[in-house]
Amino acid sequence: MLQRKEQAIELDLSKRSLMRLPAKIPELRNLNMLDLSYNQLSELPEEIGQLKNLRVLDLSYNQLKEFPKELTLLRNLAKLSLGYNHLRELPEEIAHLKNLSELHLVNNRFQTLPKGIGQLRELSHLYLMGNQLSELPEEIGGLKRLHHLDLKNNRLRELPGEIGQLRSLKSLNLNFNQLRELPTEIGHLGNLSQLYLMNNSLTCLPTGIGHLGNLSQLDLKNNRLRELPEEFVQLENLTFLNLSFNELKQLPESFERLEHLIYLHVSSNRLRELPRDIRRLRNLFYLDVSSNELDRLPKEIVGLKSLNRLDVGNNPLKFLPLEIVDQGLSAITDYLGKTDQAGQTLYEGKLLIVGQGGVGKTCLTKRLIWDQYSEGEVTTEGIEIHPWEITVPNDTNPRVTLNVWDFGGQEIYHATHQFFLTQRSLYILVWDARQEEEYGRIDYWLKTIETFAEDSPILIVMNKSDERVKYLNFNDLKQRCPQLVVSGRVSAKRGTGMDALRQLIRKEAEGLPLMGAFWPPSWLAVRRILETDARYQMPYGEYLDRCRQHDIEDSEARTLSRYLHDLGIILHFQDDRLLKDTIILKPEWGTDAVYKVLDARPVQKRKGILYNSDLPEIWDDRSLYPPDKYATILRLMANFELAFPIGKGDRHIVAELLPEREIQYDWKALQFEYHYDFLPSGGVAPPEGGTTN
Repeated sequence: MLQRKEQAIELDLSKRSLMRLPAKIPELRNLNMLDLSYNQLSELPEEIGQLKNLRVLDLSYNQLKEFPKELTLLRNLAKLSLGYNHLRELPEEIAHLKNLSELHLVNNRFQTLPKGIGQLRELSHLYLMGNQLSELPEEIGGLKRLHHLDLKNNRLRELPGEIGQLRSLKSLNLNFNQLRELPTEIGHLGNLSQLYLMNNSLTCLPTGIGHLGNLSQLDLKNNRLRELPEEFVQLENLTFLNLSFNELKQLPESFERLEHLIYLHVSSNRLRELPRDIRRLRNLFYLDVSSNELDRLPKEIVGLKSLNRLDVGNNPLKFLPLEIVDQGLSAITDYLGKTDQAGQTLYEGKLLIVGQGGVGKTCLTKRLIWDQYSEGEVTTEGIEIHPWEITVPNDTNPRVTLNVWDFGGQEIYHATHQFFLTQRSLYILVWDARQEEEYGRIDYWLKTIETFAEDSPILIVMNKSDERVKYLNFNDLKQRCPQLVVSGRVSAKRGTGMDALRQLIRKEAEGLPLMGAFWPPSWLAVRRILETDARYQMPYGEYLDRCRQHDIEDSEARTLSRYLHDLGIILHFQDDRLLKDTIILKPEWGTDAVYKVLDARPVQKRKGILYNSDLPEIWDDRSLYPPDKYATILRLMANFELAFPIGKGDRHIVAELLPEREIQYDWKALQFEYHYDFLPSGGVAPPEGGTTN
């Protein structure tokens, strides 16, 4: 389409599937603009060189394999676009285009540039993205008026020092190259405002980079930087800085001088702390410090009043609960704001010792904590909890407490153990090589822990090794259960292997997520209230009221209850629709209720059939088990597949009391078949010497 605009003549022939130019085009001697983009041109006629008044020529998205030398006759050409062709070489004669201000050569196959490129004195925009350039000619320094240089996605390994002569340069894009260093002359680009160096191989930056006083955007993502020069903080006009995916261990001192920063990305480095003076970055809107080695966030972040988004995920944070992190920026700043009100860093965790009856769990516990051993078979009924103060490697705090849970081994009570298998805890699975069937039960216990405790670390220990040693294929077990840490052999009776086990426990305890967590004074106050309450359970609504009295909002109260649950202070199954309404203050409240059902003669006689009408007699102490809590306890049993409602809900099947032999039923109604990938104890007890699947 031919158009005349204020004496300028423009011709748009784009997207016409042209394979050759119309013969009359060279006759348009006054043509100023010619758009031939998105065609199938593989060559141009010689007569194209007769368009002496042509100022804009677009040949992008064609099939040109050689640069049409006739174009070098277009001495008035100001803008030339040859992107997305198949050009391999740019001729020296390109230097004849003295009036050229924009040259677009993106996505071709250039491997070098001619020296004549440096004679294009009027060039202000040069786009070379997506080629195969491995070097630049020194003559590039002759482009004194160049404002924008795009060299993205090439193969450059170094830059010539003459790059520093481009004093008018405002934007330099070197993303996706192979640069290992920058020339010191880069610091001469005083007008540079945008510098993009993402996806290179830079290991350091020249000190001269601090001279880029007008730099506002700097992208250094995905390099190999281990440190930043002290002069880096002289870039005081930076508004955007991306340092993600490097190897930085710290940010330079006086980083707060970059007070104009709006976007700061330092994810996926090795940062162990953030500068406390970060609060001076008052304009910061977005801060990404995810995937580092931060164990705490400075409370000074609260002072970043402009901050709208904060990403701290995938850090080993102990000063900031992960549940608070998941709630977003507002919850994080609220929590950090409370750290000015004293509080305490607690070094506390939960250690659970599990296994079949008779393997020596209680003897092992006594040897671990008190270095004592009692002759004769020691049987634990239910659960015993013992605080154990230990020292943790690389930590100067002397008060490190593990709440050790020793579980009774009677098989009929195994089902209730599931109540207490918490996440973010440490497990010791004890087995006895003398009992052949124990070897087959290891898989069962590992699956049980994995089901309820997710990725909590597990130490597997063979006790009574002084009497018999049995080989355990640890590597095979670890493939099926990745959280397995180590396998060891001990004798609680003789004390052999105990020192090594204690060392392993100390090491693993140090890495527990709740170890070294900061507790605000409000959290400590609510914990004391719950620990000193003489009742066995508390309505969740009352718990929330106690939290509100200490300025803890409901979302934060939920986080606190999860902490207390995982540490074994309370039981709160907050993800269950019914159980979430009750805080269990004493663990035995739930287990004793289940034990009473399992021991109830009417239920035993009926081979596991429990009627709701049995409950007042089974739970006869109304001060402990008021009728309005029957539904909660039954739900607790159903939640862990200990009892299943049948009929109209007025009866339950207690799985542990079902007869071992299959009962022949005369089914006259619908039959249902249930399939489980893994069924914990309470459904079907594992067979002797095997596992349940």
